[in-house]
Amino acid sequence: SQWLYSEVAPEILGGPVTAGTSYNRATLPQSWLFAGYEKPAPVANDHLQYSKLVSGVRMRQTVSAAASEHCIFPSLLDGQKQRGWLQKPCFPSELGLLSPELQEAENFQGLERQEFLFPDLSSMSEMTRKLLDMEDGCHSASLSSSLESCLCEWCKAQTPSQPWIDERTARIEISMLLFNAQYGAYTYLSVNFMMNRGGHIHAFTHCLSAFVSPFLRPFSELVLTIIAGILWIAALLYAAVAEIWEIISTVRQSSKRFYKSLWQEYLGFWNFVDWMSVLVGTLTISFWIQGRLAVSAVNELMPAMIQASLAPDAGYEGIARNVFASAEVMSKAKKDMELTMMIYPLIIMLRIFRSFEAQPRLAIVAATLKTAAPDLAHFFMIFWCVYFCFVVSSLLFFGQDLESFSTLDRALHTSFLAMFGDWDWIGMRDVGMMRSAAWFWLFMIVMVLFLLNMLLAIIMDAYQVEKFKASDTTTLWQQVLDMIQRRRQYQRGERVRLADIFEVFRKQYKGKEKEMMSSDRMISVEYLVTHVTRMPYKQAYKTLVNALKRDEELSNGFMSEEQVNKQVESTLDAFAAKIQAVKDDVEFVSDQLDFWDRLQAPGDSEYDFYFGAEGHTPDEASKLWIHNSISSISVELQHLFARGLQRIGVWQDEFECEQSELNENLLEVHQVLAQLQDAVQNLQAIVDSMDGNKEENPNPG
Repeated sequence: SQWLYSEVAPEILGGPVTAGTSYNRATLPQSWLFAGYEKPAPVANDHLQYSKLVSGVRMRQTVSAAASEHCIFPSLLDGQKQRGWLQKPCFPSELGLLSPELQEAENFQGLERQEFLFPDLSSMSEMTRKLLDMEDGCHSASLSSSLESCLCEWCKAQTPSQPWIDERTARIEISMLLFNAQYGAYTYLSVNFMMNRGGHIHAFTHCLSAFVSPFLRPFSELVLTIIAGILWIAALLYAAVAEIWEIISTVRQSSKRFYKSLWQEYLGFWNFVDWMSVLVGTLTISFWIQGRLAVSAVNELMPAMIQASLAPDAGYEGIARNVFASAEVMSKAKKDMELTMMIYPLIIMLRIFRSFEAQPRLAIVAATLKTAAPDLAHFFMIFWCVYFCFVVSSLLFFGQDLESFSTLDRALHTSFLAMFGDWDWIGMRDVGMMRSAAWFWLFMIVMVLFLLNMLLAIIMDAYQVEKFKASDTTTLWQQVLDMIQRRRQYQRGERVRLADIFEVFRKQYKGKEKEMMSSDRMISVEYLVTHVTRMPYKQAYKTLVNALKRDEELSNGFMSEEQVNKQVESTLDAFAAKIQAVKDDVEFVSDQLDFWDRLQAPGDSEYDFYFGAEGHTPDEASKLWIHNSISSISVELQHLFARGLQRIGVWQDEFECEQSELNENLLEVHQVLAQLQDAVQNLQAIVDSMDGNKEENPNPG
């Protein structure tokens, strides 16, 4: 290998930057001996400067079975003629139908035709010659010298010899093991070529890495990791012991056979989750140990591999084969551990939901899902039917042209992504603008605007119900403060723990918790104070009140909106019935009052009208009634005339008084007029005298 300079540029970029100058790249050094290097750089077998090739390069492939029976022809033609026309067998294979995925590169089964390139044993020309022999099937070697000089072991073992790659080849894996001393990590690097039966070749590169030791990290991180690992293992052991003890207690307390007691009283969703967490955690630990053992196997082979690399001999190839085999085991063990570690957090998530049920405010999410479960079940029946119809239509419409819709599982996933805004509209548009737009619009309107919003509405309705239930409950922070306060009170001897109270009753029932919990015996405050050591009266009273309140809540439950509406409707009906009953009672009382109001003493006109003619004939009664009526009318008229005359007399007296006052006022006016007349006469006399004086003295000046 040679040291690379920036002056070397491909023709597509304009060629070397020194073109047309006197700069001569041939005079530059091909290697550099840096400080601390054993050999000049670049060092042999280096990969990307920092990784070292271990052993060599392995090449192997997957081949398909060759048979004429695998060929598919139209049924109208004769099979023998069809095979004669095709003139070769068929090689069916599922590999490479679609773009390769990770698991295809991690499949190490069914690989054959194994060949190696060992840079430590062979020169570049020898490795090039081996590749040529693999390509031409040892033909050049057999012509130039002999078949034994061919470097392709599989090719010359065939009769007759043939190329390493032929039409049966379905997958080629070129793999190597790299070691990065900077990180202390092995990397199993594989370059895979998937050859589908349409003639296309997919290339896929995959890497699987593992550290040589789990302790390659800073001391502070290492200590925290070890502590976390110990706590995790202790938690797994605690969970396993707790579940085993629960099984033993269930069997002991049950009068049934052990398998019936386990099936009917122990098995449940949350116990299943607990056992799954223990099982998956144990598998994770076992796969981690298996992976470390596989890495240790590679570590044990490394000294021999390094020694063979420094001094190649006949045993080099055997050691290299063992290294590759151990690297495969290491890679598979690491993938198994990663798979179990991927599942484990999901199970822990379920256990977290279970722990949240201890706090009502934290249990809202799980309670919302429980409340909405019936509606969600009916909704998803419709949702999946509609969604699956859209998926099938997308598979038929886009599957021929778009790989993301080419299979049912891919169409399911791609349609799901489209619901949340991730779609390849450019690819869909190329299939057909208007047709794609029609499908896309219909999918978005039905699935997103209608169904997804209905799903949110169902969940939000259930959330509102659960939020209303938890509105009066204690918050998490208040609960923590209460726990701290209770702890302090317990340390001061002011209260006892609920576990101590439970243990007292458990001993009374000789450990039979099921019988104890099913008992309906009433408990008083005095009983608790007497039987529970050091229990204060206040705590006993408060404990029983809270227990009774909790029991009533569990017994009554929480009414749904429909139940509330029904209860309100029934209450209104009962209220209307009571109002009608009151109305009937009022009408009855009114009739009774009207009846008894008519039963008055004799002399009353109404009484006399109905009952005053007793003992008389109808004619006499009529005459008597007419006589009495005329008499009463005459009396009433007499009183009326008297009152009228009295009023007239009063009016006359008032009129006379007013007339007298008017006469007096007129007299006063007459006197005033007389006085005014005298005053006018006096003024006239004065005016006359003034006129006479003017006539006697016409010119006073």
